[in-house]
Amino acid sequence: MAGRPKRDYEVKSYLVRLTPALIDRIEYCCSLLDVATKRRLPRNTRLQHALEQWCERVEAQQTPSPTPAPITVPPLPLVPPATVHPEELSSSPLPLPPQPPQSPPTPRTRAQKKEEMDEVLQRILAARETYDRLNLDEFAQLLFDRDIYKALDRRTREEKPVNTGTLSRWLRQGGMT
Repeated sequence: MAGRPKRDYEVKSYLVRLTPALIDRIEYCCSLLDVATKRRLPRNTRLQHALEQWCERVEAQQTPSPTPAPITVPPLPLVPPATVHPEELSSSPLPLPPQPPQSPPTPRTRAQKKEEMDEVLQRILAARETYDRLNLDEFAQLLFDRDIYKALDRRTREEKPVNTGTLSRWLRQGGMT
């Protein structure tokens, strides 16, 4: 039989958007573990193992409550302590998620919102001066990619590039055509 062996457990797809810096860090850590264990495992398997460890740590900090039955996944080989150098791996393998704020944030006033929008408009105008040869679709994508401005989809609340009509209106307001 050629190829990878069949799984004896069910898997579901889960899309995750990560920053390029975090992806580089994950690939680096996977290669460290491959060298330390002298066994190359797929990145998916390494990420699954890391997420399971993180979930165990978070669940251990919670007060005892009924939890769903864990999914059985074949165990990964553990790295013997003698083969791993402390400078290669951090002492805390996975960061804990940030704690939610204790009190809800105070709502922004109209003046604060207007001030924030003025700052965003200034950044957009400065970017347009630099990239004046791009059409509005390309420029909206540039604003999105460079984290200058990201619009929110009204239905899904996902981030997306700004509408070109809105962008055109903002550029006219800023004195650009």
